[in-house]
Amino acid sequence: MCSRSLAADLTFNIIGPSLTATSITDSRVEDPFPPISGSNFSYADVWAENGYAYVGSDRSGRGTAIFSLSNAGIPTYLTQYDGVAGDGSEYEDVEVYDGIGYFGADVSPTTSGTGVDIVDLSIPFEPLHKSRVNSSDCLTGSPGVCAHNKVHTLSIQRFDANTPSEQRFLYTADNATDVVKITDVSNPSSPVLVASLDISQTHPPLPFPQLPGGVASHEVVVRNNRLFVASKSSSTGTDGWFHIFDVANPANPVLHKAFLSGARSHTAMPTDDGKTLVVAEERPGGNVKIYDISNINSPNDPDTPVLKATLNTSNVCHAGTCITGYSPHHVHLYGNLMFLPWYDAGLQVLNISNPANPVLVGAFDTWAGASNDYNGNWGVDLSMGLKRVLLSDRKRGLIVVDASGVVLPGDYNQDMVVNDLDYNVWRSSYGATRSSVHDLALADGNYDGVVDTVDYVIWRDHFGQVQSGAGSGSTAPEPAAILLFSAGALLMASCRGRRNQ
Repeated sequence: MCSRSLAADLTFNIIGPSLTATSITDSRVEDPFPPISGSNFSYADVWAENGYAYVGSDRSGRGTAIFSLSNAGIPTYLTQYDGVAGDGSEYEDVEVYDGIGYFGADVSPTTSGTGVDIVDLSIPFEPLHKSRVNSSDCLTGSPGVCAHNKVHTLSIQRFDANTPSEQRFLYTADNATDVVKITDVSNPSSPVLVASLDISQTHPPLPFPQLPGGVASHEVVVRNNRLFVASKSSSTGTDGWFHIFDVANPANPVLHKAFLSGARSHTAMPTDDGKTLVVAEERPGGNVKIYDISNINSPNDPDTPVLKATLNTSNVCHAGTCITGYSPHHVHLYGNLMFLPWYDAGLQVLNISNPANPVLVGAFDTWAGASNDYNGNWGVDLSMGLKRVLLSDRKRGLIVVDASGVVLPGDYNQDMVVNDLDYNVWRSSYGATRSSVHDLALADGNYDGVVDTVDYVIWRDHFGQVQSGAGSGSTAPEPAAILLFSAGALLMASCRGRRNQ
C-alpha cells in the first residue's frame, strides 16, 4: 500500500530548478510566453538541435520560442517564429532536423489552422519561412499539397540521412479525423502530398475489428520505416487504438497490425529494436501499457500483441509514495529508459529492459500546484544526453534537468548492470554522435557528443556495478586489447577523412 503526497509528486535521481523558483524562461522580460494565470496554458512540445531549443505553444498567436543552450545548457531566449506576417498560432508539435524545422499548428475548427510551417533554421535566431503544408491546394484544385490545416502531431521519416539526396516525408494527424496525411518534404520549398491514409478504410476485409465511429488519429510516430498511429475517442469510453503500418513506400502504406489498446490512446511509441510498444492513455486515471510486438512479421498479421505491464498511479511509486498525476502524456524512449511526462506529476523515468517488470529509476516534479488538471510536464528532449534533459512545462516553460542519476555510469545497454554487454554497445557505436532518430548516443558516457575511448574508461571503472538488484556481469576485455581497437578505429577514421577530401 503506497502513500499519497498532497504537496508535491516524486522527485528523485534527477536534479533541476526548484519548484518554488520562477522558471528560467518566465524570468526573462523579452520572453514572448509570460506566465498565464488561471487554467490557461502557454507551452507545448520541446525539441533541440545543435545547441538550440525550440518550444512550441498552446495558445493562439504565440508561435515557437527559440533558445540558445550554449551557456552550459542554460536557456537564453533568442526570438520567436510566428509564421508569415505573424499569422502563426499554437505550434504545439515541433521537430527539427539538420537546420530544417517542422512546426504544426493545432487550432480548431479544423479548417482554420495554417497546417505545418517548414522553416529554415540554419541561422536559428533568424528563422526563414520556406513553405506551408495545409489544404491551400485543395481549395484551388492545383496539384501538390492537400493536407491538414489543424495538425496536432507530426513525425518526420528520413531516408539516406545526411546525404545531399536525402528523402524526407512528413506524417500528420489532426486529432479530429482518422486520416493521416503523408507529404514528401524532400524539397523544403516544394512539398508534395503522396498519400491520404484513411485508417478506417484499411480494415475490411482484414482480420481486425472495425474501427468505430468518433475515433480520431491522435499521434503519429515513424520509426525504422514503420508508422505507429495512436487513436482515441472524444470521450473517456472504451475506444482507443493503435495501428502499425509498413511505410517503406510512403505512398503505399501496408497495414501490419490494428488493436484495441485502451480508452483515449495518446501515444504509440516503439523501442529501437521494434520489439516493444508503449501506449499511453491521455485521460484522468489513464494507463500506460507495455506490449510485446515482436510477433509482427507480415502484412495483416492477426497475432494479438502480448500485454507485458500496465502502469498507473497505483504502481508508479518510490519509497512507498505513489504519484498523484492527472494523466500520462507523450512517451519518449531512450534505449531501455522510458521518459514519461505525466502532466502535474512531472517527468517519470522507468527502466523497461524487462518490459514485464518496469522499474521507476527517477522522477522530477515540474509542477507544484494543485492536481486534477493538465498542468505540468508536456514534452521531453534527450538530444543533449542525460546530463541536460530538456522538459517543457505547460505553464513554467523550458526546464533543463540533470537525469544522469537514473542509470549507472557505463551501463550503455541500460539493463541495470555494467557488464560485457555494455562493452559491445560501446564498440559497435564507436565514433557515433547519435542513437535512434534524434537522441545522444547511448554509449556517450560523459555526454560530450561522441562515443570515444573516454567512454570506455567510464565503463571499465564501473564494471560489475549493479542497480536495484539486477544480475552481475561477466569478464571485461583486457584494456590493452581495447586500446588496440581504438587506435585502429581512429586510423580508419583518419583514412576515410583523407579519401573524402
